[in-house]
Amino acid sequence: MAPISVQQRLKDLRRSSAGSHVQDQSPLFSIFPAEIRDQIFTLTLVQCEDQNEVYDEDTCYKRPGYLAHKKIYTDLLRSCKRIYNEAWFLPWTNSEHVFYFASDARKPFITFEPEVVEDLLWDMFDLHGEAPEEVEHVQIFAQIHRLENSGKFGAVCDMPFLKPRRMSVTIRHTDFVNWEGKADLIIDGTWIQQATLPESVNEVYVDFENTVERQDQVDFLADQAALLWYFKRKDDALLVADAKEKIVMRWTRGSTWEGKRWRRHESRPNEIDYYVRTIKFKLEPGLDEENLKDHDQGASLEFVSETGPDWKESSEDDGASSGDDSDHDNVDRNDNVTR
Repeated sequence: MAPISVQQRLKDLRRSSAGSHVQDQSPLFSIFPAEIRDQIFTLTLVQCEDQNEVYDEDTCYKRPGYLAHKKIYTDLLRSCKRIYNEAWFLPWTNSEHVFYFASDARKPFITFEPEVVEDLLWDMFDLHGEAPEEVEHVQIFAQIHRLENSGKFGAVCDMPFLKPRRMSVTIRHTDFVNWEGKADLIIDGTWIQQATLPESVNEVYVDFENTVERQDQVDFLADQAALLWYFKRKDDALLVADAKEKIVMRWTRGSTWEGKRWRRHESRPNEIDYYVRTIKFKLEPGLDEENLKDHDQGASLEFVSETGPDWKESSEDDGASSGDDSDHDNVDRNDNVTR
């Protein structure tokens, strides 16, 4: 779906201003044209990190781009009715909407489940008689077993009024099954097969993250995902990856999480170096599934080392999981994954 045109935005601004005092005494409305006001409101109602709500270092969700709780200061919307009518939707459209398919210990204390966001959207529709416009980005952080088995990805894709242009799914180091030990990395792709994207989505990014020690495993999963996986929109349009494109990020964090030092994963004393490989799926107009016979939308991806998986549990001295947050990372996957 093409971005909303300037003409459509101006039409919406004029319609939404009906019933408000025209306020010709204000230069904002008597001098500045609607397109300039739109830019002013957009720049003012922008999402930023709240320095009063910085995430603790001792968590697995503080990472590049997610250092603190994000908020939008909405004082402008409370200044007058006409500004509110022209810009009420901007806090929604300007936000990056983040979902965590994870246990409480692996997500910030302020998060919203898909069903809560859906209720909020219906409330906005009932109040204003229309839904907000497309949003730029939806970001999902997901433990693998919750991504594969919960149906939450499909719930986000099916949410009324949620129209992202871009979606991202990030599998963090601690989101992989049996991440505490040295088991080979594996992910099942049925979550892709069981969901269809909104028609607004033009790009999907899938991030595989792990320690630099497992860079070869991350690259293997990413290469296979680029070759086999594809996403389907509700209008049957397809998004596929360029297998030759390689997007990489590296970052470093401390090795202490929730009071435990994870020595097994350290690159240096008290530090872990991460390697993140991103696969970009983009819209290919005119492509149909007949052209993708060499793909497998729900393929299971598994790296198998020469020595085989190491299922040995670590001791607390090595940084063992306390197993007290119902993550179920060590679940038996034999019933869920085709090997």
